[in-house]
Order: sequence, then C-alpha cells, then structure tokens
Amino acid sequence: MKCQAKLAATLLALACIAQTTANAAVYVVDTSQSSITITGAIDLGLEETIPIIPQSPGSNVVSLQGTLDVDDLGATLLFNSAAIDGIENPGPFSPGVVTPGDPPVVGPPAPGDAALYIADPSFGSIVLRDLLISITGNADPGAPNFDLADLTLSIFGSGDYDIALLGEVGNLALDGESATFPGGTGSLVGDTLTIPISIDIVQQLEVTPGNFADVIVSLQGQLVANLVPEPSSIAMLGLGVIGLVAVGRRRFRKA
Repeated sequence: MKCQAKLAATLLALACIAQTTANAAVYVVDTSQSSITITGAIDLGLEETIPIIPQSPGSNVVSLQGTLDVDDLGATLLFNSAAIDGIENPGPFSPGVVTPGDPPVVGPPAPGDAALYIADPSFGSIVLRDLLISITGNADPGAPNFDLADLTLSIFGSGDYDIALLGEVGNLALDGESATFPGGTGSLVGDTLTIPISIDIVQQLEVTPGNFADVIVSLQGQLVANLVPEPSSIAMLGLGVIGLVAVGRRRFRKA
C-alpha cells in the first residue's frame, strides 16, 4: 500500500512539474472578445486627407480567431508567431473579387473580412480578404503586465479595390506589412493573455503612374487568448488520478 501511495504522489508531483516548467505554450484566441476596427485615411499631398470609412455599420470590424505560440522563458515572453485570421463578414461588399488581366475585371459583390469606402461610395471602395495577423517579438512578463514596445504586428492578405473617381481597379497585396507597437501594456493574468492593439500602418500606393499617396491604416482593438493545457501535462495529471483511484480501491478492499 505504501508503494502505491508513493507512486500516486510521484505521478502527481510530475504532473505539477510538467505544468509549471513547460516553456512552450499555445493560446487560443477568444473570438467573443478579440476584434480589430480598421479606419484610416489617404494622403494625396493635398491640404485635407481622404477618410477610409466602413461600407456599412460594423463592416470595418474584424473578429479574430486562431492561436498564439508563446515561449515562457521566465524573464521573457517570446512571441514566436501567430496563426490569427479574420472571420469573414457575410457582405456582400463592393468591389467583388477582382480578376487580374488587362484590364482587370470586377466580379459581383462578395463577402470579405472588412469592407471600406474611400471617402464615400462615389469615390471608391476596397474589400480586404484572407486577412492574417502575426505577432512576434519579446516581452518582459512583469506581474501581471508587460510592455508591448518590442512586439511587432504584421498583416498578410489581399484587397480588391475600385477607385471610381480615378478609374482604377485592381488588387492590393498585404505582404507582411508590419509596425511595432507604439507602447502600452499587455497582461497575463492566470491563463488569460490580453494584448491591446493601437497601431498605424503606412503604405505607399501608386494611384496614377508616377503619383503616389500615403495610405494610413489604423488598427484599434484587442486580442484575448486563453492557455491550452499541454497534452503531456494532461496525461501526467491523468496518471496521477489513476494512481490515487488504485490506492483508494486497494484500501476499500482491505476494509
């Protein structure tokens, strides 16, 4: 009986050690609490900028899903990468999917992750599709907050645009457009990771041959993710419970 009790205690201890010393961690995004609102402006070098606004209420709000991979190195949280993608809004939005060619052809209105007007419907529209977000970098996991200054947010995906005022139709590739966090703090409370997002990404767009405009895209929102227990930890904990049950059964029989 003593051997059984020692085995159960050892298995439980190993489960606790596996839980507390594991470095790699996966956090699953809480879709109900995670979203990014996209706004911005286009600077054509004029006295006023052209605002980027939603096509319909909420069409510029992207709900997020996916996972974050984080290494807890004790003094440092290392964000390796993330597979976070935008949930498609039902739409339909204009323009539809643009087929490349000479000239490119705009398809019928179609769903997208975010749908925006450039100033108003008569000026132009853009729909972001297949939106992916990655967060990388290091953070000092102070209790419970950590500085975001050394983290980088990158955006991948594509956009279909139709600038009616200029007669321009085409695709906008988001090939890892990125920006560092300007500051602020995230938090790791228990098993819940929260990262507020307040970032401007600036990209140059050739609106006419030889003429460029600065496109300022503002991302505002938050990312909330919950820790997924490691399979090894769950297995060890299960073995510990089995050991305790075995000890209990032996005692019951002897009684």
